[in-house]
Amino acid sequence: MQFGPGENRPPQPASGHRYNWSNIEKLGVCPEVRDLDTYLVRTLTGGQLARSYLRDVHGTLNSSDFSFQSIKVEHDKITALQKLQPADITATHDLFFKDVHPWAGTVRRPFDVATFNGLVGADSIRIETELELTCAQIKILIDEAWAPIYAIAVCHLRLARIHPFQDGNGRVIREITAAQIECVYDKPLTWSNRERYFDALRGASAGIVSPLCNYLLEEIGEQSVPERVTSPFRLAPFLAGDARALLPFDEQLRSTIL
Repeated sequence: MQFGPGENRPPQPASGHRYNWSNIEKLGVCPEVRDLDTYLVRTLTGGQLARSYLRDVHGTLNSSDFSFQSIKVEHDKITALQKLQPADITATHDLFFKDVHPWAGTVRRPFDVATFNGLVGADSIRIETELELTCAQIKILIDEAWAPIYAIAVCHLRLARIHPFQDGNGRVIREITAAQIECVYDKPLTWSNRERYFDALRGASAGIVSPLCNYLLEEIGEQSVPERVTSPFRLAPFLAGDARALLPFDEQLRSTIL
């Protein structure tokens, strides 16, 4: 797809990130996707579909639909975070990228290694279990009355560390987080300060989730949380060769070892 001088081009990536068409091609693209502009247009549309899907998953409630904010409405917003399932994560990736990658919605294959901030992602044979653990941990945080921002941040960091897909992890994870924020706080998340966002991700390598919590709260104009709050769960995925990966699901679920 070629654009002339007077034509509107698709939105470009956020500052600090530039997509490399050569690298995208190497991942395997649909036959109709022959250049970066086509890729950007199709992923823009896919992102809108993914966003709509996630709103349905969380049953996003708009405060304007109510004459007052009842306790039940607030409770329903928070417990809606518990609805996310592993299938929703892969479905979000599929909707986002199905028109550009034939493998959209499929987790990494054996020997497909992924890294995040220099840290190794989940082994491919562990991805499904790690996604199940993540969704179960969100439920525990809500059931144990943690503030919802902690559940949202832990979910974001766990998915980032798992890095379930060959490509597009960041975009899918940010869409999930934005849908969760909108569900609970009725406010859009724009990721305007990308440098601070990546700083918050790097700060979580020691299990500290408060920098990401405060970044998200600052983005939507909410009050910050105390500094140096540590995740009650292990953020890193277990490696397949780790004996602890053979523990019963419930014991893996509650692991706090970084």
